[in-house]
Amino acid sequence: MKIVPSGIKGLDTVLNGGFNHPSTILVAGTAGAGKTTFVMQSLVNAARMGETCLFISAISEPVAMMEGFVSSYSFFDYSLLEQKKIRLFNIEKDLLQAGTPDVILFIEEKIRMYKPTWLIIDPLTVIAESKPDELDKRLFLFELLTRMKSWNLLVLLSGEFTLESLEKSPLSYLVDGILYLKEEIVGEKSERYLSIIKMRGKKYVPGRHTYKISNDGITVFPRLLPAVEPERPASTKKVSTGVEGLDTMLNGGMFKDDVILFSGGPGTGKTVFGLHFINEGAKKG
Repeated sequence: MKIVPSGIKGLDTVLNGGFNHPSTILVAGTAGAGKTTFVMQSLVNAARMGETCLFISAISEPVAMMEGFVSSYSFFDYSLLEQKKIRLFNIEKDLLQAGTPDVILFIEEKIRMYKPTWLIIDPLTVIAESKPDELDKRLFLFELLTRMKSWNLLVLLSGEFTLESLEKSPLSYLVDGILYLKEEIVGEKSERYLSIIKMRGKKYVPGRHTYKISNDGITVFPRLLPAVEPERPASTKKVSTGVEGLDTMLNGGMFKDDVILFSGGPGTGKTVFGLHFINEGAKKG
């Protein structure tokens, strides 16, 4: 297993280097959160780095989508399509309404033909929702995700979910990783947050990370974690306070490296205690 860049600026810091390859990653969120932008940006940057990429769409003609909103981003590079570094396919409505094996066979046929190293399915939830009942949806997802384990690819899946519906979905335990994108309206401002729900086999920065969508695509701003001070053993060496009788009460003085507070009201001798301590230390060099 290797680690490959996500293609999303700032995200690799959160992911501690990038995505595991092979693995299956779900990019989940509500409508308008940027899921399709996310997977397309990852795909284009992967192709630019020499990966062979396959994009399968379930809701629109992918070439039209590429030439439409995706081409408005600065990361878009049409030459990658011309060089066949990115191949685009659409799952037709008739195929969606067919049985589970037909959809999976369609995907596997494209994998055999073009031997990609990256696969994007956008959005997987539309394919699952085409199944007539809940049991069929679950069986489809289980069969598809089980097959994915044998493909030896990095698979990015997009899906429309709330956090509540994600918890109930079989995808939550079938995939290797889940990134959740969310847009919140705060007053008159729109705030966007990315969270990693799970990422098997990887350390990552937990919590919510802000992100923005601009002409350059998605940029993630990792939240800062406090620096962890190195652990050090407690001192066993004692030093004198310089105050007669106090060292006896403290069984030899105060531990070296300790921080001690002398507290009391005005005129009780706090400063005098401190002067005794400094004087004792100066005498001992």
